[in-house]
Amino acid sequence: MAQDTTIIKDTTVVTVDRDDAIHYDAAVAVQDSKIAAVGTSREIVARFPDAQVVDGAGKVVMPGFANIHTHFTLIIAKGVYEDLSPSHKPPFSSGLAPLPVPELSIGEMNVMVRLAALEAIRSGTTAVLEDGSNVENYAQNIADTGLRLLLCEKAWDKAKGNIGDPGPFDVDAALGESCIRKIEALHAKWHGTRNGRITVAAFPLGRPTCARPIFCASCAHCRTSSTLSRRFT
Repeated sequence: MAQDTTIIKDTTVVTVDRDDAIHYDAAVAVQDSKIAAVGTSREIVARFPDAQVVDGAGKVVMPGFANIHTHFTLIIAKGVYEDLSPSHKPPFSSGLAPLPVPELSIGEMNVMVRLAALEAIRSGTTAVLEDGSNVENYAQNIADTGLRLLLCEKAWDKAKGNIGDPGPFDVDAALGESCIRKIEALHAKWHGTRNGRITVAAFPLGRPTCARPIFCASCAHCRTSSTLSRRFT
């Protein structure tokens, strides 16, 4: 039906297919949210005569970018971590930056998430791996943006310190168990939803903040659900 088909015509189409084909003066037909055809503008317009037509002259149509490591709630710290993070060379110091991120309410957090998602879309990103703590607090908001998502709930059980802290490792078993429960709840509610656009995985932080038992528990959960995102910080 006409309302289900859109054509972008008179544009350059970068396919990123096996041959890295680029089509000039070309058109893309999108039908029911899926690419239905790529070809010359004349061919595609004739093939879908009732479609809505968008003029793509002077523009490029290409697959979206995939950002595989995001913290959307931390867009409030944009420019801070990039400029002020501790050195990766000895002597190491704790934390990510000397300026603390202000504590956000759930409402404020969702504003930051929506802003980060809109910036991602504006830059051409259509798929995101978002890792964080208490992802459920903003999962609805980020899902509503239309991005393809891999939502990853962090898992760790280091009682004291932060990422990069060289201090002793004291295990907090209750913290680790709480992380596993959050992963399970997020997976049960969101995995495979929005027509398969959303995937959920565990995100064990690795040796500096995650002891082997909790890391293995995260992996075991994901083996049963075929989803795992690993990070060794």
